[in-house]
Amino acid sequence: MKTDRVVLDSNIFISLILNRRLDKLVEWSKDENVDIITCPELFAELKDVLGRNRIKKNLTNPVSAYINFIKDVSKEVTIDLRFDRAPDVKDNYLFDLAYTAKAHYIVSGDHPLLNMKQVNKIRIISLSDWQKLLDK
Repeated sequence: MKTDRVVLDSNIFISLILNRRLDKLVEWSKDENVDIITCPELFAELKDVLGRNRIKKNLTNPVSAYINFIKDVSKEVTIDLRFDRAPDVKDNYLFDLAYTAKAHYIVSGDHPLLNMKQVNKIRIISLSDWQKLLDK
């Protein structure tokens, strides 16, 4: 299955970084022709989480290197903060990002988000389900 736009939750980026699998972003972007959509709010969250001592001690590169890499393989957009129904208010921006980009998927490892399953045309799916969609 090919889709053209996806929003990845920060926990997906963190997982890819910690598991040294950032190559997946390049694979999805180049081989699968997927636009990985980001926004300033997502980068702020990534910087915050990557800067935490328990995460930072596991990094092999400076935080800025990971942020710059993600910026290079993604498309950054500006969003209007309007959505207010996410289980955690800090995740509302993910829906605004998906709406702005007309993305049909938010990929997350966050169980409360995954339990939402779908909001309008936006499906909330796990990383493994995302990979299965791409493999079809």
